[in-house]
Amino acid sequence: MGILLLTLLVILLLVCGVTILLLAGFPVRIAPRVIERALAVKLPLKKPLKWASELEVTAVHLDSSERGDRLGLRVSLTLTGLPAVGTLSQKVDVSAAIQWEDSAGELFLRQTKIERLSVEGLPDLVLIPMREAVSAVVKEVLEAYPVYRLEAKTRLLSAVRAVVKDVRVQGGCVELRLGGSAESLVRFGHALAGHPAAK
Repeated sequence: MGILLLTLLVILLLVCGVTILLLAGFPVRIAPRVIERALAVKLPLKKPLKWASELEVTAVHLDSSERGDRLGLRVSLTLTGLPAVGTLSQKVDVSAAIQWEDSAGELFLRQTKIERLSVEGLPDLVLIPMREAVSAVVKEVLEAYPVYRLEAKTRLLSAVRAVVKDVRVQGGCVELRLGGSAESLVRFGHALAGHPAAK
């Protein structure tokens, strides 16, 4: 009997604590290494090119520099078979918008944009198609799959997923903001109880 009461008390405290966090619009920060690990699964990625032998993306790291509401990333790549150059290794600064898919509880990168790609001594004849190729391959690497998934493995995680109100970039990191509206609290309660209305 004592263990049952203790368990109920712990559950009640947990529910109260999460409810307070919901009302406060508490942010859940996604660690950069989590996103980097999700992107690393697809690497290295190699693509043949018409004007060079191959473009290979070898690594992607999050860049903590401020880019407003966009996420900063640094992409490492290698180009082989470049005319008059041979092999070129380069780090490219990229920014991306973020998009949260409510139904699946997944975070995607969208609208990727090359912020900086400059190579000294390369003629425009090579630099322009190189920029286009890099942009297309970087888009494929960053946008094809979710970079984070809030899996509903437990009722609590399912409940938290049900009340994600907003996703934003803050200080170079991604934050999930939990909602504090009456409707979101009802969804939270339904999800915690395993009620089908939360699905």
